[in-house]
Amino acid sequence: MLLTDSKIRAAKPAERTYRIADGHGLYLEVLPSGTKTFRLRYYFPAGKRRWSNLGPYPQVKLADARGQRDRYRETIRQGEDPEPERKPRRAPAQASPKPPTLGPAVRDPGLVATVCDHYLLFRKRDGANQRTLVKLERHLETVKAGIGDRQITDISGPDILALVRPIEEAGKVETAHEVRSRCSQLFRFAIAEGRATADPARAVTFAMAKRKRGSFQAITDPERVGAMLKAIRRTDRATDQVKTALLLSAYLFPRSSELRGMRWNEIDWNAGLWEIPAERMKMKRPHLVPLSPQAKAILEGIRPITGHAELVLCSPNDSSRPISSTIMKTCLTKVGFSDHTQHGFRTTFSTNMNEMGWNSDWIEKQLAHETTQKVRAAYNRAEYLADRIRMVHAYGEWLTKLEKS
Repeated sequence: MLLTDSKIRAAKPAERTYRIADGHGLYLEVLPSGTKTFRLRYYFPAGKRRWSNLGPYPQVKLADARGQRDRYRETIRQGEDPEPERKPRRAPAQASPKPPTLGPAVRDPGLVATVCDHYLLFRKRDGANQRTLVKLERHLETVKAGIGDRQITDISGPDILALVRPIEEAGKVETAHEVRSRCSQLFRFAIAEGRATADPARAVTFAMAKRKRGSFQAITDPERVGAMLKAIRRTDRATDQVKTALLLSAYLFPRSSELRGMRWNEIDWNAGLWEIPAERMKMKRPHLVPLSPQAKAILEGIRPITGHAELVLCSPNDSSRPISSTIMKTCLTKVGFSDHTQHGFRTTFSTNMNEMGWNSDWIEKQLAHETTQKVRAAYNRAEYLADRIRMVHAYGEWLTKLEKS
């Protein structure tokens, strides 16, 4: 049966990419993300199969895709190449193949698809783990299917929104946000390489459906993050311990139980590290947390008040007990940020550092997120430590700028 608009709209994403035929080589390709793209299979020269990306649905209408297919067929009947700008593949080299580089690709270096390929290659050479690379490649395929054949300098916010909107409409709101975030990383990479001058994906989040985060609400917008930190510092409606707990959450992003159980003897002032013992960690493995200069200053500020006790964040009424797990949320509500939680600072850190292009393995390690693969492997509490120290210091400087802006 031929494709219809209702049939296209009814096509649901599956675990793997699949295609629905329309006839004479035209297909609708449905990605696991929910993105739907028209693809055309044709043969030129005779017997040589090629695929052409005609663009995403609904930006490209069914009638337009059929018209493009018919034009390709007519061009081929006349013995001409419908895509004369496409460069032929090189014959296999006789010499040993050279390792891949980040040099110019055969394709136009300004194409989104080319930048996607270079970014993926960069992450592979940067040592990203296999799980990260699989997810990255899946997201980049979605980007390439939608806007891969366009110049990266021509992409605007509405183009990114048109890319992620079908994913939202398929009920995959979280995936839509991940693809938008991946686009933002891609543009930052392109800016660093001199192929782009702006990141149009960053503002798109304001036009998207809100992420479903359960009880862990989180503010990720930089402007609101800065306003929230200022409000926490200035409020007189919370104890010093509670304000310190929230500020440490912002700069160190631990889980609530890890933070509230923090002890003075766990802090190595000279090394600038906080060592959380295994019994207080979710994965029951010790964890090293780098202390930025800002975090050290926050700890020095509370030291005259709780330095006599074992606990850094002890209750004002009983120094042998930590502050309660609910009082931090109460403080956030009082200062006007009820849509954020203590745990949400972890999301704030992860979202913004990923968008800034920091290594996702460092970010996951900093948050003590251990994959099944990592749990099976020999555990190394100091893994990526030098890189994490640099990353946490950079994040501390970024938060400080937000507070002052």
